[in-house]
Amino acid sequence: MIKKEELEKIIFYILCSIIIGLPTIKLLSYVLYLNNIIGSSFTLNQVYLLWFIIPVLLILYLICILTKKFKITYADLIIYILIFLAIISTIFAVDVNLSIFGEEYRYEGLLSIICYYLLFLNAKNISDDKYKNNMVLIFLIVGIVQVSYGLLQVYTNLSFIRHFSLPYMAMALCGNPNFFGSYIIMHLLISISYYLIEDKKRYLIFSILFFIGLCIASSTGPFIGFILAFIFMII
Repeated sequence: MIKKEELEKIIFYILCSIIIGLPTIKLLSYVLYLNNIIGSSFTLNQVYLLWFIIPVLLILYLICILTKKFKITYADLIIYILIFLAIISTIFAVDVNLSIFGEEYRYEGLLSIICYYLLFLNAKNISDDKYKNNMVLIFLIVGIVQVSYGLLQVYTNLSFIRHFSLPYMAMALCGNPNFFGSYIIMHLLISISYYLIEDKKRYLIFSILFFIGLCIASSTGPFIGFILAFIFMII
């Protein structure tokens, strides 16, 4: 029978693959688009990785629960309710197809939402601090790469860099400044928290870089979200 430690290791590698894989796919789509191999940088969309990984995440979570290696918590129950409500909402949607897949090029429909919920359900089962810290570090490093690419988008005219339609806004490897801003907020709050807890300078440097990333995204919504989250953190 599979051990709890082995399940955590599998979850760790799957989550890291997603963390690295999503921006890698977007970078590949930019390269293919800029070389006129594909007609749109959205033709090769990273959402396909999310959809593909849904069965894997579901089976993995069921194994964790059915083998009783992990307990069902209140967090699990809340996610069950949210998934149920999302399915009901989709069934009674005016445009069911749009509700399932989302708008073209954005794909923020039911499938993506379920993937996010399954990512959470699996990620919360990791209890080993080694896996937690390594995953956070990988996540932050990938975030630094995103900010670096965003800076090139805003402050250079390099032909091999995919720029947003509004040159003063960075979208990095997220496809949209709003997505980029929301993505960077996660990095910023995590790096600030780690700095306050561990008091290591590298997390302070990370925090500054991520704040720069939030600024160059120039998206109001994520910035307001960060301010509210920061106030909550201080309280």
